[in-house]
This record gives sequence, structure tokens and C-alpha cells, in this order.
Amino acid sequence: MMRIEREMMETIHSFIEKHPDIQCAYLNGSRANPNAPIDIYQDYDLVCVVDSLIPYLNTSSWLNQLGTVSFIQEPNWHVKGDRSIQWYGWLILFEDHNRIDLTLETRDHFMSKTKDSMTKVLYDPHHYFDQNIVSSDRDYWISKPSQAIFHESVNNFWWCLNNVGKGIMRDEMPYALKMFHQECIGALDQVIEWDLAFQHTFKLNPGKLGKWFKDFMEPHDYERYLKTYTSAKKDALWEGIDCAMDLMSLYAKRVAKALDYPYIESEEHAIRSYLSWIKLTKHQHQ
Repeated sequence: MMRIEREMMETIHSFIEKHPDIQCAYLNGSRANPNAPIDIYQDYDLVCVVDSLIPYLNTSSWLNQLGTVSFIQEPNWHVKGDRSIQWYGWLILFEDHNRIDLTLETRDHFMSKTKDSMTKVLYDPHHYFDQNIVSSDRDYWISKPSQAIFHESVNNFWWCLNNVGKGIMRDEMPYALKMFHQECIGALDQVIEWDLAFQHTFKLNPGKLGKWFKDFMEPHDYERYLKTYTSAKKDALWEGIDCAMDLMSLYAKRVAKALDYPYIESEEHAIRSYLSWIKLTKHQHQ
């Protein structure tokens, strides 16, 4: 049976008590975010400040103190043999389906890094943290773009669409899909974030990879946005491109107006014209 939050926190505190070398412990991530939706899928992003990492790197059996381990990923495993490292992480999925993303760090590393605004202190006998700390997602608010950054993002969206079109016509679908989703939708996401953030005086966290777009976008726009995530069928990708172009045109113009930046209509017109032409051609050698 899956342990509930109270049981998980009891397990974490018990783990801390068993390790007197732990000087401080705290949570980051969604469980430290007062604005994050609460559900059973949330990870426990636990960080512990320790005297030395070496005892924890020599063996992994101690991880079972947190629960019966089902699967582990160690993102910086390639440096595990370096005894001078200042932090190390274990992403742990337990058999009861809870997950802890555990980071151990030295005191020097803790003291030298910028503290995350999304922090919930669990154990701090040495008062490393301000005792009046209040967790907030302000570090994840979308920043106002400069005019140059805004234009670069919009320009990249329109430019990369010509590559997508060529990829489709050449039947190079992996290339076309990757170019579309990584470059074009990546740029579209930025512009959508800026528009939503402006509506909230740039005090908005739309979630990692736009996971909370649904909460802030107009339902009709959100449905069109989802259509940009297409199958590998050519017709579906063309439909996704049309949705993406319409959304970029809408949102970029809104951002430009809100921030008093120019929107270069000629770039949009040029690519729409190019894609209209390329659809009428066949892949052929000159």
C-alpha cells in the first residue's frame, strides 16, 4: 500500500535521526510550492547537508531506510568515483510507488549556492536558514523579455518552419517532427509564457514545460495548442503547423502590444507564403 504524506514525512524524519552527520534537511520542488496542485504523484525533493559524501557513496544499502527501493537513477553517476565532489543525487522510486529525489551536499556547497525560494525546512539545528523563511515560487516566475530576446524567439519560430516544411516534403519525418517540437514549439511556449506572465504582472509560474498552461490559457487556445502535438502522419503535422502559426501570430502580437515592441509582420507573411508554395511541390531533384 502506498504510504501517505504523513507516513513519508515520518520516514524522512526517522532517516534524519539515524544520521547524526546530517546538519540540515529541507524540501524543494512541488511539495515546497504553496501554489502547486496536491496529488499522490508528487515527488519528495529532499536535500540533506552532510559532513562528508564518502560514506554514502561507498554503498547504497542505506537507501532502504527510506523504503523498499524499486528503481534508482543517479544523474551524476559518472563522477561518483571522484571523492572531491560536493553533491550527489539519487532519484528513487519505491515499491509502494512513492518517489524521493534525494540530494546530499556538503556544507561548503550549501553555503556557496543560491538558495531556492521554493524551500521547506525540515531540520535546521544550526540555523543555516533564516528562521522566518516562507516558501514561494518567485524564483520560477517568468521574466519580462527584452525586445531582442522577444524578436529572437519569434524569428526563430518562423524561420525553423521552413525547415519543417522541407522535412515533410522529403519524407524526413523524424527531422521534421524534432525541428517542429524542439525549435518551433519551444519558441511558441516562450511567447505563451510571456503573454500569460504579463497578465499576472510577471508574477506567474506556469510550471515546468508548460504543465499548467491549461490553468491559464483560454480553453479554445489550449485545445489548439494541444493539436500542435501531432502524430507522425504528414496531414496531422501540417494541421499542427497551422495551429502553431495561428497561436504564434495571436500571442506574439499580444505580447508586442503589451510591451510596446514591434511585431515584424513580413516574417510571418514570408513563411506562410513559403509553406503554401511548398505544399504544392513534390520532392524532386533539380
